[in-house]
Amino acid sequence: MVLLILNFIFAALFTEAITELVVKSEFFSPVREFFFNRRKKQFFEFIHDVLDCGYCFSVWAAFLTVALFYSKNELIYIFMGCVIIHRLSNVAHYLVDLTRGKR
Repeated sequence: MVLLILNFIFAALFTEAITELVVKSEFFSPVREFFFNRRKKQFFEFIHDVLDCGYCFSVWAAFLTVALFYSKNELIYIFMGCVIIHRLSNVAHYLVDLTRGKR
C-alpha cells in the first residue's frame, strides 16, 4: 500500500514537472514557437492550445506518465526521478530566495 501511494506521488510530481518544463521553460520555447506560428491548420491550433495551457497539457502529460510507469523500464524510472529532482530543486531555490528577500 505504501509503495502504491509513493508511486502515485512520484507520478504526480513527474506530471507537474514535465508540464512546467514544456509549457514554461526556455528549453521548449522553440517547440512552442513552431506550433504557435502555424495556427492556420486545425491540428496546429489544437497543439498551440495544449502547449499554451498548463492545465490542458497536464492531462496529456498524465497519459504519458501512466504509459511510462507501465513500461517497467529502469532507465525510464531514472529519467523520471531526475526530472522530479530537478523540479523539487527549483522549488527549493525559490523558497531560499524568498527567505533572503529576493522575490
